[in-house]
Amino acid sequence: MITIITDAPENVAAFNATGNVTKEDFENLVIPYVKSKVEQFDELNYLLYLDTDLSNFTMGAWLQDALLG
Repeated sequence: MITIITDAPENVAAFNATGNVTKEDFENLVIPYVKSKVEQFDELNYLLYLDTDLSNFTMGAWLQDALLG
């Protein structure tokens, strides 16, 4: 699961990954939130804090993360 880190600076799209992380986490939360930050600030400052084992990322989640980069 991915959640937004709400106490990050306003110009940073910051997320916390815990437990199982899926492609849908990126499609439904990360990508729309990142797009809104880019529209607002014309740049991307991105933080993904991994508070889970890397084996908890599905292949789809890895692909979405790679495409975002």
